[in-house]
Amino acid sequence: MEIQANFVYKGKSYKYSRPKCSLDRNYADEGYAYFVEPMENSENGFFEINILKTKEVGGELVEDGYTAVYSSTNQICPDILVDAIIHFY
Repeated sequence: MEIQANFVYKGKSYKYSRPKCSLDRNYADEGYAYFVEPMENSENGFFEINILKTKEVGGELVEDGYTAVYSSTNQICPDILVDAIIHFY
């Protein structure tokens, strides 16, 4: 299964996709999974694309999520959260 995420940040549209088997984090005891993509035109910023699950423990991925925007890899908290449109193919 391929996961595709679409979102808008600072007026620009972004579209990323990743195979389900290649997510950067997908633990059974968490209510979300995510993958990370580098932010273009930044020194070390990145987008953390979060896909929600049906329940906190043992849940299945659902077509719902958000993107956490980090301007630096040194950050603990994101700069902003933006809505993402998630589709499975």
